[in-house]
Amino acid sequence: MSLIIEDGTIVAGANAFNTDDEFLAYAKARGILPIHSGSEGDTIPATEVGRNVLQIKAMDYFFGQEFKLQGCRTSEDQELPYPRSGVCANCRYVASNEIPKGIKNALLELSIQLAVSEILVNTSNQNVKREKLGPLETEYFSGGSWENIRTDKANAYLNPYKINGGNSNMLDRGMR
Repeated sequence: MSLIIEDGTIVAGANAFNTDDEFLAYAKARGILPIHSGSEGDTIPATEVGRNVLQIKAMDYFFGQEFKLQGCRTSEDQELPYPRSGVCANCRYVASNEIPKGIKNALLELSIQLAVSEILVNTSNQNVKREKLGPLETEYFSGGSWENIRTDKANAYLNPYKINGGNSNMLDRGMR
């Protein structure tokens, strides 16, 4: 699978913001090296195809975050959530034909995280053993597992581009 890079000009069929060379340089600067599968520690795939898959999966996650982003897509024909118009981040307006460095870095962080864990989970388990409707009773299995996906490193880059800076707590003071 090869990458088609969106550069802000609405590239047909685009599926990534970063080239493989950019991914390798970013990872290497953080001490994360390409190693063949089965290795321990902070590694990414040794093959370009393997790294491309990570970047495409990171974009899949990013699509799920689009509703939290400032602004709107600049064209109805574009494949990816960026470029966008109406975005102000880090005290400056982002050009409507720009893929901001923060967005690119966030996608690289997500790609690195995907090398060691999944960030898109399709299942949930309530651990319900038995339910009873009359006087409302629910019994659960003991133990069980729960997985909370955290993408803090990527969010550090993404938050300036999100509505309300990524903060879900809004303060509204009305005049009385």
